[in-house]
Amino acid sequence: MKFTIVSARRLISTGSSAPSTGSENYVNRPRHSTCGRLTLPLYLDLSFLILLLCLVPLASCQADNLTTSVQESTTQTWANAIWQPGPASPSAGNTCEVLAGGVIQTPPSDGFVTFPGDSLILDSGTKLVAPASSVGTVDFPGTNGNPGLILNGGMLSNAHQPGSRTFVIAGWIAVLGTSTINHPWNPGGFIITAQLSGNGTLILLNGAYSEPLDVESTNNSYSGDWWLLRGGSLKGSGESSLGTGNIVVYPGSTLEIDYDIQTPGALTLLGANSVFILHQNCQFSAVTINGVSLAPGTYTYNNLLAQFPGNFAPGGSGSISIPAPAPVIVAPPPPPPPPTTPGYYVDYAGGSDANVGTNPATAWQHCPGDSAAMAIPAATTLKAGSVVWFKQGVTYVFTGGTRGAAWSPGIQCYWSGVTYASTNAWTTATGAGKAQLTDNYAQGYHYVAFWDYYGASNLTFDTLNIGPMGGSATLPADTGSAIGPNEGDGIVFDCTAVNILVKNCDFHDCGYSFNQKPMSAGSIVGAGIVVLNTGLSGMTVTNCTFGNSAGGLSIGYENAYSSGLKISSCTFTDGIMWGIDLHGEANACQLDNVTIDHNKFINWDVRFSTVNWTGYGEWPHCNAIFQRPGSQDDVSTGCNSSTNVNIHDNEVYDTEPGGSGTSGFWLATAGGNIYNNLFAISGSGTPALELSAGLQSHTNTLN
Repeated sequence: MKFTIVSARRLISTGSSAPSTGSENYVNRPRHSTCGRLTLPLYLDLSFLILLLCLVPLASCQADNLTTSVQESTTQTWANAIWQPGPASPSAGNTCEVLAGGVIQTPPSDGFVTFPGDSLILDSGTKLVAPASSVGTVDFPGTNGNPGLILNGGMLSNAHQPGSRTFVIAGWIAVLGTSTINHPWNPGGFIITAQLSGNGTLILLNGAYSEPLDVESTNNSYSGDWWLLRGGSLKGSGESSLGTGNIVVYPGSTLEIDYDIQTPGALTLLGANSVFILHQNCQFSAVTINGVSLAPGTYTYNNLLAQFPGNFAPGGSGSISIPAPAPVIVAPPPPPPPPTTPGYYVDYAGGSDANVGTNPATAWQHCPGDSAAMAIPAATTLKAGSVVWFKQGVTYVFTGGTRGAAWSPGIQCYWSGVTYASTNAWTTATGAGKAQLTDNYAQGYHYVAFWDYYGASNLTFDTLNIGPMGGSATLPADTGSAIGPNEGDGIVFDCTAVNILVKNCDFHDCGYSFNQKPMSAGSIVGAGIVVLNTGLSGMTVTNCTFGNSAGGLSIGYENAYSSGLKISSCTFTDGIMWGIDLHGEANACQLDNVTIDHNKFINWDVRFSTVNWTGYGEWPHCNAIFQRPGSQDDVSTGCNSSTNVNIHDNEVYDTEPGGSGTSGFWLATAGGNIYNNLFAISGSGTPALELSAGLQSHTNTLN
């Protein structure tokens, strides 16, 4: 099924009601109220003019410009009363502008929908999202010879969720600033039947499974450049649909043109795997393929395929021509390459995504991999050895998630070998402390600060303060029954975690950690570091702190063989149910070569003790270290016994009367050594050790 989004922003111009083939005359839009526009002959006397004005109803006065910076939830659309001055909903006579940070959505009903205002403007740092359940056709027709959709640096995005659809964008779109069209990592995307005008650059980002961005409109006056990044696939179906600007195809991206293009723009195919599906006779002012500039002349498909086999799709035809003498056309530069010692700088408070990001003076606002990133960081591929420096003393806030989603990644870890840190001398002031990453207690988003889903390995996280994530700053109101969790997590691996180092980081306030009604044990969900049953092959966590979360580390494994976990010199404080939770999730799974040493568990379970718990139901059971063979406390799920497990020189303090009713160490698999640990436990009902047969325990001190 195809869906349509139709036209763009209010630009004041003269001429006909359709876009001209020449340059448009854009004028600044007024921001004051008007009471109609009357054209009167100059010979009318003053009394007649006064009479006419008295006949104009006061109710006809409408605001000429409405704005919003709201981030809409999945249940809201642009038709809601989110616009100011107001609150108001868009209507005829209004230009509606989304200011930096705003996220709005198309309506959720099928069929053909017209944007109710005169035009919609997307400024830099904004996003218009077309959810999977959105309308079939969204029409931005514009009024009075002005376009209906103005891309002034914003992003048009298909929803990142299963079932994403293909939408058709019709009407009239004007591109004024560098803007982005984002396809999802799911089937779906956009088709443009709208007229294109303006000279701003369009950046196309495609997911691996998306449909191409297909431009079907004809004779477009658009003169901006096309940048095809990160797997972007562009198809020009309509005659003269792609305009007259330069086209830059980055590695892994694809271009197809269904007409004999003749353009003053240049074509650049970067690298050996940027692909042109050639089957027409195309003419560009200059052509560069994999670093080779073609001399003026005509090159047949067979010539090009023989010289550049990775840059042309098989089964093609046609030719590429460069007229002589070739004019000097400067193609847009690619994103800046990493320096010899790769380093990028992120300052959420003072940076800009229009900067190059390679030194503190040109810092970005967003980190690459953040769905809220725009322009340069959105188009940057991090190389192995790259370091992303977050400015110390600055709070980085996640805003690009989707309310109601199972997970909302804050920063996607697409690339292996990258370090995320705030350990250099770049600070707001002496002693400013670690950079903080948080969602500011976002409700219903399930943000994850860092998300490794695509198998990135050799990652380092150094000197970061992560939290709050989810939860709430104050105890929610008790309506007579337990509430569900508002989960948030720090670092999550939804793939096998390979060679991961986490050091000097603080994890706190991940999900709820209250011990009063309306909480129940099931309300308290969230952890600092999570491996989602995918196992690991080398992970070290050292010198970190964990508190006010259901879990410190939750390590799941269903692999036949996971190995190489070291947790050392970490501190677990109040508000933790399970400090370290190791859980096998499949028959024959196994976790070997585990070292847990020199950690401190200091009254980690006090908040949830039998004395302090006043929530619904039984108090949460708590363990400093919980090694179990399944999601439940069930020793019969079929996990193999671990080998070479050493838990030593840890200190466990539980001085709260009443205890948690569970134990310090609860270990349900054989094959380990427990030694030289100190247990200072005075709470009644909290045993120091509960061990499965086969575990060796010796030289431990019980006070």
